[in-house]
Amino acid sequence: MADGIDQSMDILVPISWCNSNFSLRPQALFAPDPAEQDCAKQTTCNGCIGVRSSKGLVCGFNISGQCVGRSTASPDSLAKTPAECKAFEEKQRQEHEKDAEFTKNAKKEWEKIKPHVFGTEKGQSNTSGRHLATALLKVPANRKAERNKNEETGISIFTFRVGRPNQKIKTTWDDDVEDPKYTHDQVDDMCVDAIKAVLKMEKSSELPKSHTKVISISVPSPRGMNLCISVQGNTSVFPGSIRATDVAIGQPCIADAGAVDDTE
Repeated sequence: MADGIDQSMDILVPISWCNSNFSLRPQALFAPDPAEQDCAKQTTCNGCIGVRSSKGLVCGFNISGQCVGRSTASPDSLAKTPAECKAFEEKQRQEHEKDAEFTKNAKKEWEKIKPHVFGTEKGQSNTSGRHLATALLKVPANRKAERNKNEETGISIFTFRVGRPNQKIKTTWDDDVEDPKYTHDQVDDMCVDAIKAVLKMEKSSELPKSHTKVISISVPSPRGMNLCISVQGNTSVFPGSIRATDVAIGQPCIADAGAVDDTE
């Protein structure tokens, strides 16, 4: 009590008095309808928009293909009528067709590059391509290189002529016979994923016709993390780093291994 005022009492002020310097703000005008908990059970747009409570319809279908409560999203971001569902499904169909086309083209580009990466290319030099550990080490001279393994990611860096001006760095997926971290099919999938992301970025059906342009992309590894994979023009694909990356799948990442592929 001071000057006759009880300071323990709550002081109420109009909301309009609050400005951006205050952290306490009303979070929602209305409480969610309890019936919204049934939205997540719906898997189709038309099923979603039919969920109702005693107060009316309560769900909407979002662009990610999820049925959510109308109180959780902007009304303009949700399909809420049969006509909107039809338009949404048509857009989804078109997106799926585009994605399938990118996948088809990525696989076609990979089949051209694969012999170089897997070390089966005719007339391939000792250190050109060969981004499988078994392919690189199949050449006796390459076994002199200094190898640094990352057991978690299953990626290695091989350094040739360490400390010399002509030092060379190679990265590999570790498919060693005695302790394979990857199967060849898994490497196939990662390379296709990386190429597909580049084609989307370039808005093209083919990779850039270049021996030097390198674009590095975050792709999922079957080992439970994302890896930064480099796509070098239309000539090679290889690990850009031996470490995992926290960059979102399909987005550009920083390749820090210092590896660039020979194409001769």
